[in-house]
This record gives sequence, structure tokens and C-alpha cells, in this order.
Amino acid sequence: MRICLEFQLEKPELDKDYRRFFLSIIKSALSKYSEGILMNHYYNGTKQKDFTWSVVLSKPIFKKDSISLENNQVKMILSTDDTKKTGYLLFSAFLKLKNIALPLANENKIVLKNIRQLPQKIIDQRTLTLKMAAGSPLVVRKHDEASNIDTYYSVEDKQFGVELLDNLKRQAFEAGFSETYISSLKVNPVTCKKIVVYNYGIFFDATVGLFDIEGEPILLQHYYQNGIGSKRSAGFGMIDVISTK
Repeated sequence: MRICLEFQLEKPELDKDYRRFFLSIIKSALSKYSEGILMNHYYNGTKQKDFTWSVVLSKPIFKKDSISLENNQVKMILSTDDTKKTGYLLFSAFLKLKNIALPLANENKIVLKNIRQLPQKIIDQRTLTLKMAAGSPLVVRKHDEASNIDTYYSVEDKQFGVELLDNLKRQAFEAGFSETYISSLKVNPVTCKKIVVYNYGIFFDATVGLFDIEGEPILLQHYYQNGIGSKRSAGFGMIDVISTK
């Protein structure tokens, strides 16, 4: 399920760490729904979440500490797995926030004005060409438990392809897919470029562009709905399908 949330800003600007704020909106919506039962379900522990999202900004101009926009309209797109009815639960939760002014930095405010469901593709082929969704670049992170250090890989790094495939396989394993599905997975960058993003006070490398991915249709459907890579539930890794074959 894909959901479009249409917001209106009082002033056409955002803090440069804007994904952090939109994540707080998700948590606020979940907290207000059914006495917070959804907040406990999705954010109690470190289990893999079955949704991803992106924020679409209108012709952003990035400054030192803020982002200026062409107008005061902002869209947030959420993509969720249908198997656990997450989309319907999130849709219901966000209705609790509709038309409520939420405070932002620099005496700004944001209001959720509209919620609507978007069309969703059904993947029935073994190969698809995907594009990282606007505002949601691919993050490939490797965490070293011994040193507690994260290493981020972009398409410019030699190890990017290996680490991306390993990331995708780990995601599939944690989602419960069998080794038969996971072992046949292939991914290849087509036209990509490195970008640097700012999130929760740190800069790290990410990648945007086109990829070819081959695997079982049910697994590709999972990636389409849940996103790919690291930090998916923090506003990264959402994909759009360009073509299938």
C-alpha cells in the first residue's frame, strides 16, 4: 500500500535535518492511535519495520542550516507491506493528526491537510529496473559490532556492489524468506551517482539512480513495498519501478 500525505507549511522552509522531524510525525501519529498500541508495536526494540517513506520537496535550495522551498507544500509518501495491514493502520493513525498545526524550528508550523491512497504495482516478473524515489536515496551501511562503528558505502566505492547485495540478502532473511529465494538474488547499478545526506546530526554517503534487480517476484514485491538498504523506516531506500521483464 502506498499513501500520500499532503502537508502545508506556514513558511516555505525546513530545517536541514528534516527527515528527523518527519520521523517524529510518524511516531506522533502512532502514539495517538488506539492508546499508543501501534507505537509500542513498531518502535519497541530493533526489529525490522515493514514500511519506508520519502519526503518530496518543491525545488529545494539547501543552505547552511535550513532548506528554502518554492512553495509551502510538502508531500510525504509512505510505502508499506500489505501482509500485516501496516498501510491501513498507518492511514488510520495519520487521520488523528489531520488539520492539527505542529510546531517546527524558527517559529514555523506544518499541517497535514490531506491523506490519499496511491496506486501500487504488482510485481510478476523476475527482473525489474528500479529508481530510488525522490527524496529517499539508497543507504548501504555496514555495522561493526566489535567497534560499534558504521561504514557507509556509495556507488563510488569498490565494495558497493558486494555490500549492497549482502544488505539485500540480510533484509530478505530477516523478513523470513527462504535461502532458495535469497541465493538467486542479483543486483546491478545502471546509472547511479553518489550524494551526501545529513540525518540526525551526521553526514554520510548515499546513492541515487537506477538499478537492475533479479529475483523471485514475491521477493521483488517485498523490496518494492518495504524499500531497500539501511535506514528504510527513517526516510531512505524507497523505490519506484521503472520497468519489469
